[in-house]
Amino acid sequence: MLWRILTGFVLLSAIIKAEIDSNESKTIGVALVGAPVNGNKTIQALDLVLSFVNNIILSEGWKMEVRLLPSENDNYLLQDVTGSGLYRIATNMDNLNIQAIVGPGSSTSSKLMHPYAVKKDVPHVLPFATDPALRQTKRFPLMVRLSPPDTYQTQAVLDILQFYGWECLSIITTDNDYGFGVEDALMTLAMNRRIKLEVVTRLKTERSYFVEEITQVLNQLRDLKAHPIAVATNEDSGAYLLQEAFQRGLVVSKNWVWILLDGLIAPDVLKVEYTTSNGDLQKTNFDGLIGTRPAASGGNLLRDLKSFWDDRNIGPNSDFQNELGLGLEKYIDGMLSVAHGVEGYRSKHQGLPAKEFDGLQLRNAILRANASGLTSPLLFDPDGKINSTNYDILLSKSGKWTEMGDWKSVTKLNMSSLLFLNFSKSLRASRMNTPRPRQANGEESSDVPIVHVVTILEPPFVMLGSQNTSYKGEILSNRVYTDSVPLGDRKPGMDVELSGYCVDMLQKISENAGLRYTLRLVEDSKYGGYDSDSGLWNGIIGDVKRGKSHAAVAPITVTAERAAVVDFSTAFVDIGLKYIINASAIANLTSHVKAEPSAFGFLLPFQNSLYLAIAICVLCLASFLNLLSRLSPYGARGHFYLGPRADKFRRKTSSYSNLSASEWNVKSNRKDEVKKLREEKENADTRMGMSNVLFFVWASLFWQTPETVPRAPSARILTAVWYLSAVVFVASYTANMVAFVASNQMDITAWDSVSDLVSQTKIDYGTVSDSSVEFIFKSSGVKVATSIYNYLQSDPDRFMVSSTDKGMERVGNGSYAFFWDSLVLDLEASKSNCQLRTVNVGFGGVAYAAAFTKNSPLKPVFSRNILRLKESGYMTVLWERYFSELGECIRQTTANDANYKRLQFEELAGVFYFVALAMGTGFVLLLMEWVLAGIQDVNSRDVSAPKSLREAIRIRLNRVQQDISQNWFPRKQPKIPSKFLDESILSFRRNTNHFSEMQANDINDSVGQVTDGHSTQRISSIRFKIPGEAEDQPPS
Repeated sequence: MLWRILTGFVLLSAIIKAEIDSNESKTIGVALVGAPVNGNKTIQALDLVLSFVNNIILSEGWKMEVRLLPSENDNYLLQDVTGSGLYRIATNMDNLNIQAIVGPGSSTSSKLMHPYAVKKDVPHVLPFATDPALRQTKRFPLMVRLSPPDTYQTQAVLDILQFYGWECLSIITTDNDYGFGVEDALMTLAMNRRIKLEVVTRLKTERSYFVEEITQVLNQLRDLKAHPIAVATNEDSGAYLLQEAFQRGLVVSKNWVWILLDGLIAPDVLKVEYTTSNGDLQKTNFDGLIGTRPAASGGNLLRDLKSFWDDRNIGPNSDFQNELGLGLEKYIDGMLSVAHGVEGYRSKHQGLPAKEFDGLQLRNAILRANASGLTSPLLFDPDGKINSTNYDILLSKSGKWTEMGDWKSVTKLNMSSLLFLNFSKSLRASRMNTPRPRQANGEESSDVPIVHVVTILEPPFVMLGSQNTSYKGEILSNRVYTDSVPLGDRKPGMDVELSGYCVDMLQKISENAGLRYTLRLVEDSKYGGYDSDSGLWNGIIGDVKRGKSHAAVAPITVTAERAAVVDFSTAFVDIGLKYIINASAIANLTSHVKAEPSAFGFLLPFQNSLYLAIAICVLCLASFLNLLSRLSPYGARGHFYLGPRADKFRRKTSSYSNLSASEWNVKSNRKDEVKKLREEKENADTRMGMSNVLFFVWASLFWQTPETVPRAPSARILTAVWYLSAVVFVASYTANMVAFVASNQMDITAWDSVSDLVSQTKIDYGTVSDSSVEFIFKSSGVKVATSIYNYLQSDPDRFMVSSTDKGMERVGNGSYAFFWDSLVLDLEASKSNCQLRTVNVGFGGVAYAAAFTKNSPLKPVFSRNILRLKESGYMTVLWERYFSELGECIRQTTANDANYKRLQFEELAGVFYFVALAMGTGFVLLLMEWVLAGIQDVNSRDVSAPKSLREAIRIRLNRVQQDISQNWFPRKQPKIPSKFLDESILSFRRNTNHFSEMQANDINDSVGQVTDGHSTQRISSIRFKIPGEAEDQPPS
């Protein structure tokens, strides 16, 4: 008994141990070293990620377990740079099931931890390590880096400096590998780009040391002029540095710019607390800081975590990403990388337990992963570096980080909003000097500065006054007037009320980018051209080039000559080139042309080639339908000649030919059956004969349906397509015919191209002097454009005008044609009740864009916001608001031009292709009909019926051959002598005088047909008794 108990206990222990070993063999242990897990919120988010990994990523039966190291009480071990603290953490992992290590955070700690990962043979995933030295795979063979090297982020920092035109920089880092790497990269790039380094210092990581060091650095900076400072420290020392800088007044409103690297992008860094002179504790936010951090991917998992956050009411009124923090997101990306790598490794090593995983092979499997992460896509280079090198450029505002642009290794810096400063006049000339608006007491406002914008009157883009009072508040909300502008920057015209397409667009961009602007009209009312006499640019291009204005927002045409002296934004309107002319001027030059009356005017809608194609199509279609009727077992003719009815007809008529006259009375009941068969045969011959089917196709073309229609499914499919084609033909003909009739009632001029204008000499033509249109004529290689330019230069005072208003005035007065942008001219034509006519030039497409001084930081801001306005549909709203009057003259002109275009075969060729396809489909259906009819003919119980499908089809093919030989191409029969026929008829009547009158007439009709020589079929059913002929002799 005792022996049995011991045996059972041993077996139970073995089963339990085997179950435990089985579970452990499919458990992936991941050690998170130094992960910022604080409180229930992050613990719950981490549990959600584990659930996602175990249920979605890993295969069934496999799971991941996370070990948080060190414990909360041992966090001080991470600060020990000697390595002893990390050694204690590593020894705690000896007895744990660990297949991967994620962390610690810094490059120095990661270097110290990696030897233990090599000893344990597990991959080492680094969330934040950015030291470029880590790319040495021989020294760090098991590393996987989730953050790109510092060299990329420092390039983004230097690009920000050059974007604003800053020429000096101070650098504050920490006294560790991370600080050394950032400092070295920044100093190298700064020297290459000729940026002066003011202060370069490294802070100790211990608080007892860096407090005093920060005080010394800030005192040193305060003695210098305001300039940018790049900070790459840990969160503790960085937060203290910004607190002290804020209290000393080193803030953005006084031109101190702080650029923080990704280690300081946290909400707590923006919170400032200080004690006033009265002893009161003040809390505020440090706004105006610029930050850089790796771009977040915003994948599905991030949305799941947000949904988890909202569904469980975790942290009400808080933002998920801010609460979770970039630190934990990077560790989660490490967990996801390990999970995808395990799945890829396990699929190639089926049955291998987790404890026996090879560390190097698992690391390579992680590098092959291609999945979404929280902060970036999980794509890696062969050296273990994350493939994503994109950064978000952030701006602190109201205690939060907001996006102001981005940086990519390919496209570099792209800014959507600006940080405005009061730059001193000693800075580069290309830098934008944007003064801040003044308050009522004359002091500078803390609001954003002013951007000076110049424009030009060009309705409806820019118009005097407020054309619609409902838009006034919207248009002027960010505009600054003369009273708010410093005396030195005031210019005439800043208080002129303006509205229009460009003004609305400028207002919307100012709201999105966070800027204010002044707006005035250019003094000389010109767009801008180069004056060879003075060597200067005039107009709004000259204003921008000389720095009198920061930007020009107007319908400015982009040309290569202008782009050499100013920068242009993304185009907000793309248009063509036209000229406008008064209809009365053409009337005075040439007589109006009317279409000459013609008896064949009804043929004008189509060209002859199209009529010929339709006629050929009708003939081909009729022939094909007739063929289907003959060959289809279900066709009007084929159902009789190819079926059993044809055989029955032959037997019946053959048997009746052997009857004597006395037997006709006995067999009179069969005579009706023969007559019925003859009627069916006649109907099959005539119902869809060539004449009937040709009439059917022709009638269908005009939407008429005759009494006889196709019977076979294959023919009906083709008929349906032909009905549809007929609708297209008739509708196209009708529409073009109506257009021709209407055009005959209108005055039609022959002026429809620029060549018509150039070829005459009685109407002058020209454009605005020093405009983009003149430049197009000058620089275009088109022959007619060169001709126009030479014509204009022959007498500029006569042909050129000073503005579009002057040009339109001359057009309205009489014989003058004005070249300008199509959008403006079409609008003027609409306002004139179409008395003015616009004609396309055919070359010189132009684009409208805003202009800026060279290397201005405003250019990318405007370009990016213009694209956003297009994507959001706001540009469409502006178009409908200001160009709703366009349409009638444009549509009428387009319609008139189309009136003279006769439809060609090529324009309706698709209809014929469709009919041809339908004919091919009909042939395929014909084959299917034969198979179906053959199946229906097979009958094993009927002795006379075929016994197989093959036999049934063979019988039908024989019937087709017989039908073709006897009926499709009938041979001419020899004519019977009339004397012989007369004697035969008299003899027949004597022997059959008991027949009814109807029967005799029927026989006479049959004989009559024979004498006419039109039929040989019916005479074969009559046997004549020829005198002197033997009784058994067959008829001759």
